[in-house]
Amino acid sequence: MDKQRIEFIAPWKDSDSREAGASALAGRAAEFRSSAFQMSSDDRLVCPAGKLLRVIGEHKHHGQNRVIYEADAGDCAGCAMRDGCCGSRRSPRRVDRVKETPAMLAYLARMQKAETQARYKQRSEVAEFPNLWIKSYWGLRRFTLWGKERAAKEAIWAALAYNIQQWTRLKWSPTAG
Repeated sequence: MDKQRIEFIAPWKDSDSREAGASALAGRAAEFRSSAFQMSSDDRLVCPAGKLLRVIGEHKHHGQNRVIYEADAGDCAGCAMRDGCCGSRRSPRRVDRVKETPAMLAYLARMQKAETQARYKQRSEVAEFPNLWIKSYWGLRRFTLWGKERAAKEAIWAALAYNIQQWTRLKWSPTAG
């Protein structure tokens, strides 16, 4: 979308809400979420106890490039905050951080603006109700045709049917004969 100069406006979550579920699953206290680890000047993370985590690699997860940081085993073993920080894991703490693309950074900055949030709120009036109607009442949860062109035609037919139904409901009234 960025290459085609399309301004993408969609739901987003701040880092705290995105990390809450993962931290809870790992048995970590809220104050030891990934966002609690600050970046140092030498591209390492600093844990809440002041220990350094080093880069041990990168991987791709759900299409996002991530950098993996890990603490030294000795640092975690003697730490008073180990239970809250490491949670159910008994190995040294690992933290992975998403390497955001420039397009994603621009999107996140755009979604923080008040005017963009106001435009996003219009989505429920314009798009959410028709999508709900088509999915829930008509049962069109998946395309029945394969291919981008055929799926687009199917979506157009569903939208046209919805629009005709709404027009009929709102504008057309049979006259008594």
